[in-house]
Amino acid sequence: MGNNDPYSDSDYDGYHDLEESEDEARVGISLVDPLNSNKFPPFDNDKDFSCDWHDHDDDNDNLLDIEENELGTDPFDIDTDKDGVDDYLETLDETDPLDACSLLLESQMVSKNIITWNLEDCDGDGVLNSYELDIDTDSDGLKNRNDADDDGDTILTKDENADPNNDGDPEDAFDSDMDGIPDFLEFNSFSEDVEDDLEIYNAISPNGDGLNDILIIRNIESYPENELFIFNRWNQKVFEVKGYGVNGNIFDGSHQKTKRTLPVGTYFYIFSYKNKNGLLVNRKGYLYINN
Repeated sequence: MGNNDPYSDSDYDGYHDLEESEDEARVGISLVDPLNSNKFPPFDNDKDFSCDWHDHDDDNDNLLDIEENELGTDPFDIDTDKDGVDDYLETLDETDPLDACSLLLESQMVSKNIITWNLEDCDGDGVLNSYELDIDTDSDGLKNRNDADDDGDTILTKDENADPNNDGDPEDAFDSDMDGIPDFLEFNSFSEDVEDDLEIYNAISPNGDGLNDILIIRNIESYPENELFIFNRWNQKVFEVKGYGVNGNIFDGSHQKTKRTLPVGTYFYIFSYKNKNGLLVNRKGYLYINN
């Protein structure tokens, strides 16, 4: 393969042996050969008329090859992580050029990669990046595209049925209280404004992951005299109990009689309890089950 003399040109083709050997090693096939002048000339990755062996910035992204080697980025690819932001800009933005979910949207310039990135789902919540972008619903410092719990209510977005038809577009997201705000963007947790400090969560995901596997009624221990009925969309009763939350009486998403896990969908509940003044209070609402 020629020799290590940086000025040697064994086949007299005008290209040094070392630059031709480097290309042959990089591509893994004999497109070039320092001993055969009929082979292809050395590569010029960025088409700047300076072959890669002589070019200290092979992808012309303003990061020297030696710097890219230190960063772990690809010296032959301007956008290593395919997020639409070139590697050099990511170093200026102080984002991670090796992580497609770490970027500033205003820096996106590599159009062919932007299209692909828009169709990705950085946080795995079922909603594509293009629908979450720079939104931060719960103001926790994490953009929705990187936040698995967009509204910060401890119920994961994927468990709040953000995309029932699984096309990545949340336009069909479930809105259990029908207030115009989908559940995955509406905080569902204890509040001083909740009647009698008693809140009934409107979604469960009985998948055994330890998160929202059962119907949570916040502060239920203060109201042991209660009764709960749950019905499916055909008004068939699937669960009833007196003293919910007492002696292990809970709803885990199973049909009370058959013990089978109920299908994903919307259910209706009627909950009654005696408040601290001894008055009977009736509450009705929707409950969504998502596995």
